[in-house]
Amino acid sequence: MFDGGKYTAGTVELVKGGKVYNFERDPFPENDGSGLICEKLADYYLYENDGVKDIEDGITLKYNTAVDYLRENGFIDDGLLTVKSIDGSATVEEFKRAADFEHITMPELLQKYADCDEFSLTGLYDGGFRLNSHLDREPADAAYKKLHDDLYATCRTQYDRLTEEEKGALLDFDFLFNDIKEEVDALYRKKRKRPLFPCDMYAENKMKYKQGNSALWHIYHTAGFLQEVKEDLSARVASTVVYPDLALLDDCDSLYLPLKPYVNRTEATYTWHCTTQNVLAKVFYFKLNDTTKNWLLQFKDDYALSYLDDLAFYKGGKLQFSSCTHEGFHTDLSDK
Repeated sequence: MFDGGKYTAGTVELVKGGKVYNFERDPFPENDGSGLICEKLADYYLYENDGVKDIEDGITLKYNTAVDYLRENGFIDDGLLTVKSIDGSATVEEFKRAADFEHITMPELLQKYADCDEFSLTGLYDGGFRLNSHLDREPADAAYKKLHDDLYATCRTQYDRLTEEEKGALLDFDFLFNDIKEEVDALYRKKRKRPLFPCDMYAENKMKYKQGNSALWHIYHTAGFLQEVKEDLSARVASTVVYPDLALLDDCDSLYLPLKPYVNRTEATYTWHCTTQNVLAKVFYFKLNDTTKNWLLQFKDDYALSYLDDLAFYKGGKLQFSSCTHEGFHTDLSDK
């Protein structure tokens, strides 16, 4: 129902009297009061925890007021709020809960996930200040394997979405994946200068498999991505610059020092609960207890974290809550 905290033309339709209003497709007649209301709701930014803001004239409305608008103007059908989006229809209560969760505060988060026993925060492996600090071979291999398996699964998903006709024009997925990886590996071994990124070369019909298939593009992108990571990891394994495992907690004016006694473990990785990147990161897993909860309470919400961010909560090792700080979204996984 929400797209980055904003109702957008591409994701929301409102249905009234059997007519579907789509903000992108349908112009609203000036004399159609209900249409004007729908159009106006589409321009609202959700913000803070108590209202929505119209980006044009600054009018602020409570969430309940927005829901009342929908109810009074016929957008309630048999108890359902007929807002059509990627999430489908929702009851008024579900609508309110979704709006509240979108702007949940840190105290509310800690209450909601009170039975969790661990949380994590993530930052750049060496804080972004030291290039190619050392990483032992074993964690380097583990980081590569985790990334490889994650990207393999993503490429497999793209392949599986193809029609049977499209799949019929291609080879078996595993053969394709490994064949393209070998083609890209050979390209990087052969060139003295770094080659153009493989998915760009694929788009220009310069690779073995020709342009025209999104699944192939994803495999070429993955093969190039993995090559960049191999280079990064090789440099780190060879590096003699040692950056202590918990050194990130010493940075940022000692903000994170109180968490040091509660570190369960750390992980060097390119992929974690909310994102994947080609820059090595370090995930810190902390005990979630009264002391660390009090530490988290200094932040207004999960989006207020910086330097180390992307807050996640776990229960018995299972992910319950995932927040992506810079992208501004979070997900409740407690019922999965």
